[in-house]
Amino acid sequence: MKILVTGSNGFIGKNIVNYLVENTEHIIICTYHNNNNNNNNNNKNKNKNKKIKYAYFDLNNIPSINFKSCGYPDMLIHCAWEGYRDIYSLNHITVNCFNSYLWIEKLISEGLKNVVCIGSAFECGLINGELNENINTKPNTSYSVAKDSLRKSLELLTKDSNVTFKWLRVFNVFGKDQHPKTLFGLLDTAILEKKTTFKMSGGEQLRDYIDIEDLAIMITRVSLQNKINGVINCCSGTPVSIRKLVEQYLVQRNVEMELDLGFYPYPEYEPMAYWGSVEKLNTVITSVYD
Repeated sequence: MKILVTGSNGFIGKNIVNYLVENTEHIIICTYHNNNNNNNNNNKNKNKNKKIKYAYFDLNNIPSINFKSCGYPDMLIHCAWEGYRDIYSLNHITVNCFNSYLWIEKLISEGLKNVVCIGSAFECGLINGELNENINTKPNTSYSVAKDSLRKSLELLTKDSNVTFKWLRVFNVFGKDQHPKTLFGLLDTAILEKKTTFKMSGGEQLRDYIDIEDLAIMITRVSLQNKINGVINCCSGTPVSIRKLVEQYLVQRNVEMELDLGFYPYPEYEPMAYWGSVEKLNTVITSVYD
């Protein structure tokens, strides 16, 4: 099988590519943004494994990217999403959502049969508690509105067709090469700079974190199975307070650091406590081994 992975240089995308290359026999088609694919961070795999191919990808230039130029993939895993840190930017709607839909629609019309997109728990807005796949989403930022709109649009596009569609709703992620402005990215910087104090919120929020390597395995297994489609949560299913997570992170690295709890206010765009239901996920994972 040939699998096209967009955003293959990103935090999630490159970990999916690495897992696929090391653990499957599929041909992996990575995307790049310019005509010099030597800039691709996955070149370490290119030299070791001939299973990696490259395809030009630019959502601002849809006429230049089609089914043929992408290598006639059997499956798309769409991770690419520009500027996700700026959650209020309208570019999420006018560029990421709109152009992603047009491009995926184009690939399907040209022969693509399997579509997997990376979603976000932010689609659920300010809803507290355990979030299952059937929840009535209430997005409250440009980013979450765009993600939710793309999902709903692709559901309509693929309904009653011979195209399989999976929307993998990712919750909180940490791990190697995480963005420096994330909670644990900032904590890594503080550790590296040997800070004695770490400024953070009160830390009472409950979150559902998963290591990026575990997430990559999860996404791969869910994507490659063909028994269950639609929205599928990709998470641990275990709520843990931010304070406890930070304390555990420091202990694991044998670092002593005082936490300045309450320095930052709680984000107004996030609920205090949310985590994912893993009932459907467990059913999917079980089906892989049936």
